[in-house]
Amino acid sequence: MRIPIYPADLVPHKGFKRIAKVIHRDWPGPDPVNLSAAREILARCFGYKDYHDVTKSADEWPDNAPSPEVADLRAAILVALANKLHAESFSNSVDLEKLAVFVESLPLNALQTYRLSRADPPES
Repeated sequence: MRIPIYPADLVPHKGFKRIAKVIHRDWPGPDPVNLSAAREILARCFGYKDYHDVTKSADEWPDNAPSPEVADLRAAILVALANKLHAESFSNSVDLEKLAVFVESLPLNALQTYRLSRADPPES
């Protein structure tokens, strides 16, 4: 699953960058992550190879690109982060409840793709 990221999401304090900042600030792992690492983690959670891939792809999405439901995206992020934390700590000590609360705190509705979908007129 690849989440549409638009140029507006790459502006400071908006969309993708806003979510990456939350990951940097509130990272639930045993060691903190810097902002660059948070962007890389988020890029992989959204289905991209890396942050560079996100920036290259941002201009390619049509405004009506399909997006998964926010709940489905949160579930995919939870799995990706649990796998990452498990690999980092080499144990099963990942607190999934704490991780789930962390993922719920991510402002995913700030992404342009969800703002565009809310702006669509209802179908008759």
